Amino acid sequence: MSRPKFPLNTTPWKEKVFTCLALALATVTLSFYFFSIYWMSDYPVGSDFAKFYYSSHYFWAGEDIYQEVPLDLFGPLPEPRGNPRDDLHPNLNPPFVTLLLAPAGLMSYPAAYVVWSTLSLFFGILAIHLIRAALFPNLVAYASIGFYILLLAYFPTWISILYGQLSLLLFLLLTLAWLGLRSGHNRKAGIALGLAASIKLFAGLYLLFLLVRRQWQTLAWALGTIAVCFFSGLVLIGPAAHQRYVEVLGKINWYSASWNASFQGFFMRVFGGSENVPLIPSPSTGRIFWGGCALALILGLVFQVKKGDENSSPIHIDKGFGLCSVAMLLLSPLGWMYYFPVLWLAFAIGWKYRAAFGPWISIFLFFSWALSTFPHLLIPAREIEGIWVIFVLSGVYFYGLLLLALAFFIICRADPASLPEPPPRLP
Repeated sequence: MSRPKFPLNTTPWKEKVFTCLALALATVTLSFYFFSIYWMSDYPVGSDFAKFYYSSHYFWAGEDIYQEVPLDLFGPLPEPRGNPRDDLHPNLNPPFVTLLLAPAGLMSYPAAYVVWSTLSLFFGILAIHLIRAALFPNLVAYASIGFYILLLAYFPTWISILYGQLSLLLFLLLTLAWLGLRSGHNRKAGIALGLAASIKLFAGLYLLFLLVRRQWQTLAWALGTIAVCFFSGLVLIGPAAHQRYVEVLGKINWYSASWNASFQGFFMRVFGGSENVPLIPSPSTGRIFWGGCALALILGLVFQVKKGDENSSPIHIDKGFGLCSVAMLLLSPLGWMYYFPVLWLAFAIGWKYRAAFGPWISIFLFFSWALSTFPHLLIPAREIEGIWVIFVLSGVYFYGLLLLALAFFIICRADPASLPEPPPRLP
């Protein structure tokens, strides 16, 4: 068997040293994650998982799963970690998510948080393992370990775990859908995409991807899965919960918060329409800008995917799927930074094909990654004010998404013959 190529010119003993160092770093990183999970498990107010947990708790009690959860429920709050609200932020997930997390409502909050956060960590590591195996199967041990460390060192990944969000489950489902499309397993891909869209509505953009590519079987399985998830929630939780869900969405007024990297978030920070103090108070102008950008991105996505709609090779699927991963966060009204772990699929695909474009794509990918992992605490919508906050602190994640979208439009325009052939399809 031929020896795989290594990222560095190393002798066997050096490989062992690099591998040991990588394992040590991975151990430290995982220890930090488990410490963070333990530290947050006794502080429900600081985690989004608390509102998911109490929705599940109310589900078992037969009560309104979207009712307000008063902060008084948690006793005295430490001053440094206090919250200016009188209740938790509302649960913005569809009723199916409450059904999915229903077992959590039967546990104590600390136990449920630890179980969910540990599962999320597993979901992320499994997803990055599947991506590495599909795109970079010949990496040596220390480079493979480094692949996992990069995901864990990514600031949005840590925030997603800390807040108990659903991002890493979404990341795994989209990865499974991508692998299913590459290998021709249409049913598996459709079910995974249907589950993803049932958990986070913005993942429904992949249905457009399937529609444009005329992958009818996969689209049918995705729509069927969405229908099953919806009616499961309708039957087991009730139609009143779905009506309340729509009401809760209609009360959102914090689109301009700094972690919202979408078109809508950026232009509301500039022109208003949310809780912030805009630079130019003209919400109607902002709606024109973000609506125009959204339309242009959708048309660009359709055009690029359409070019390869009759080709089911992994290259065409990789390009279109990677572009969808970026576009869905720009198009979502709430493209929060803690959803960014799903971008690792796009980063890996872009890195796989970077050699065909010279240094520019590598530069775009690096700066997109750097901007998207820039660590800063959430600035609430009501505190957004001034050029520095609007265009720098609150704009950094938006710029990262734009750079990654630009990189993928360049990759999509390339002749497939100029791109390195990916590994054979998985069986």
